Amino acid sequence: MQNNILENKAGYFKNDTKSHYSYLGTISQYKLNDDSVHFLDLSNNKWHGFKVINITKDSLILENRTYSSLKYARKHYTPDTVFKYDQIAVSYYSTWGLGKSILVADNGEIITVKPDTERKRLWTRSNIGSRKIDQLKYDFSIASPSKLKDEYSTGGDDGPEMSITFLKNGEIIKSIHDYMYGAPKELIWAYNHLRYIDQSAKQQPLMINSSPLNLFSMSLTANNKTALLTVSEAFYLCALISQAKETDHLFLKKFKFSFFSNLISKIQSDGQFYQFTYKNGSQKTYDIGFNFIERNASVLKFKDKTNNN
Repeated sequence: MQNNILENKAGYFKNDTKSHYSYLGTISQYKLNDDSVHFLDLSNNKWHGFKVINITKDSLILENRTYSSLKYARKHYTPDTVFKYDQIAVSYYSTWGLGKSILVADNGEIITVKPDTERKRLWTRSNIGSRKIDQLKYDFSIASPSKLKDEYSTGGDDGPEMSITFLKNGEIIKSIHDYMYGAPKELIWAYNHLRYIDQSAKQQPLMINSSPLNLFSMSLTANNKTALLTVSEAFYLCALISQAKETDHLFLKKFKFSFFSNLISKIQSDGQFYQFTYKNGSQKTYDIGFNFIERNASVLKFKDKTNNN
């Protein structure tokens, strides 16, 4: 806290409707009054007061109206400056369905896909400034992505899940799956910020081709071996394909995809070209511009079908 400004890393949210929350950011205000401190809750625009019991350079002890103590300590972070990436994809989902997916690039370009009111997937494009990108990357740097595990979970059933993928030049650097907010709080703070970062930007419909898929589950098979993509990895690949140019190029069909779609019956690829066979019998081929599968061979670990869990 400084200059009557405070940062609540968990963020502030306002419930606009039964199904929509507005993200109000992390920055709010505080004011001192004798032996008390008051914080402005942006979610309801109300001030909440606490009695100050003790305060030092790195700690704060407060007392609320029920005389319960609230203890806060300053944590000193060393940002992870070694971990480099130029894009990050995040997908939010649960057993009830796929929610919002968002792809943010270093140049500020954002691609978002989410359900609309007609149960279709709505794709939009927006842009944010360099200051927001810098803040976002700092938020992730204090989570030290290179030191994080690939999987986190608190257990339980039917809870929210978050799939996060860091990329550089189309290469998957790291993917993390978080079930029911089991990850370190620094990562949760960062991905919640990213999840809503496009709300303050002007969004425009994104013109896409006819390739979009259900992003929930996608795997590829070759030589009786299969590799499963995480939800955010599948979203990134779908984002590439959905904006790819249609072509008549002939290619060796090395890989087959398993997926869910009401319109598409088969997808075959060599990693760069993707041929879609639709249920009406028509075919279209798209060129994403580079070989996604070869570039990510170390990440897409193929396993025997009988042993792949």
